[in-house]
Amino acid sequence: MAPTLSLLLLGTAAAMKCPGSKSWIHASTKVQAVADASCDDVMSEMIARVTSDWKDPHNGGTYSVLSKADGELNLQRVTGNKKFTDKMTLTFSQEGSQCAVNACSESQSFSIGDFSTNYCNLRNLYCGSADGCVTVKHDFTTEEQRIMPSFGAGGDKKACIVKESGTTPLTLGTAAMKCPGSKSWIHASAEVEAVADASCDDVMSEMIARVTSDWKDPHNGGTYSVLSKADGELNLQRVTGNKKFTDKMTFTFSQEGSQCAVNACSESQSFSIGDFSTNYCNLRNLYCGSADGCVTVKHDFTTKESKVDPSFGAGGDKKACIVKAASVANVLEKTMLRQPELLGGTTEDTLGCVSDNCPVDNQTLQPSPLCVLGNCTKNLAKCLFSSTCRHGVMCELGCFDDLKNTEDDAGRLAGVLECMRAHCPGFPPSKTCAALHCTVEAGACALHSKCRSALECADGCVPGKYAAALAAFTQPVV
Repeated sequence: MAPTLSLLLLGTAAAMKCPGSKSWIHASTKVQAVADASCDDVMSEMIARVTSDWKDPHNGGTYSVLSKADGELNLQRVTGNKKFTDKMTLTFSQEGSQCAVNACSESQSFSIGDFSTNYCNLRNLYCGSADGCVTVKHDFTTEEQRIMPSFGAGGDKKACIVKESGTTPLTLGTAAMKCPGSKSWIHASAEVEAVADASCDDVMSEMIARVTSDWKDPHNGGTYSVLSKADGELNLQRVTGNKKFTDKMTFTFSQEGSQCAVNACSESQSFSIGDFSTNYCNLRNLYCGSADGCVTVKHDFTTKESKVDPSFGAGGDKKACIVKAASVANVLEKTMLRQPELLGGTTEDTLGCVSDNCPVDNQTLQPSPLCVLGNCTKNLAKCLFSSTCRHGVMCELGCFDDLKNTEDDAGRLAGVLECMRAHCPGFPPSKTCAALHCTVEAGACALHSKCRSALECADGCVPGKYAAALAAFTQPVV
């Protein structure tokens, strides 16, 4: 029988408890799940994995039991390289034939990004053979009802089982990975290794044709230019559609039989952490073909990406690379028709609407702007339209006017962290407050006395932005 226990029931069942951390700033993850087994069997299986010769599939960490009580288990995991320690608390409540599990893992040292480690700490103890996991005593199915990573932490199931590859793919080492560099010490970037089913001459020729012709960049209308071209190498630049941001790219090419190995690197040229997959799309939109929904100019070929490696906070979402204006405009038109209704919405209405209709995306840490604009109140929409928001959706990290005058990027980031500590309840903020909305305009919104998260922007925040945006909007905000 598949788990059917409702999320509401989980809230009143096993209470969420966390082990705590010695580090004030640290990554963490909470999970609410339902196992189709008795709680005795669930706890017994977890303890068996921890105390037997079962091997942790997430890079060979070592678990140990700290304490065990009725309906509660406290564990510790040391990473495979012995450098980092995480602690976990799991609580259990029998609900009929099923077991409600609330689990929390916290890093014990300074951390923001964790590459899904805290999530995998928990998941790898209750996953079953149906998930590709090795069991010891009891094999059962578990349905995760809610995954709540802290800001910067991950919740990627694919990261939890790391297998050694038995095959050798096409070697890309002959096309060396080169990056253009950036003037900003802290900046978003993305590296891609790919293989095109074409000659390198055709691949380079197609890229140059897109950049130098009237081909339109499908990622919000950016403008590419060629900086330099050499044998097996191409250096480009892209300015965003709003002319505010510049990224640079380096491509290297190596012919491997009938295929072309491509190594590509894109780097933002200004302070940035999140990039909404922009650096990845800078690269992908130059080699994707008609099979991917892309418009070609001279040569149409297929390309297989063997590795996509965005920097911390940056994205690698293919769906973000082709943005169609019509869908955005249609949503805005519908929103304008509903404006009288939307203007009467309260903060509570906004939160309830977003929670019910617009789930947060794990990569961007944002609800879909189209969903929000089409379904929810002006309170959130005003923040989305802040003029300093890249793509009109999420603001770059920043907090107050004086931070703009900080010459040192490291000092700037420290200031942002201090701002979040002082003004964002529930630190470390989980997709909340200044961590997501914190430039000068949106920062004022996030720090409003009634704000409890980046989704709560009371009336009066960024005054006039919403109405002005609706009146003037004809193209996607970039």
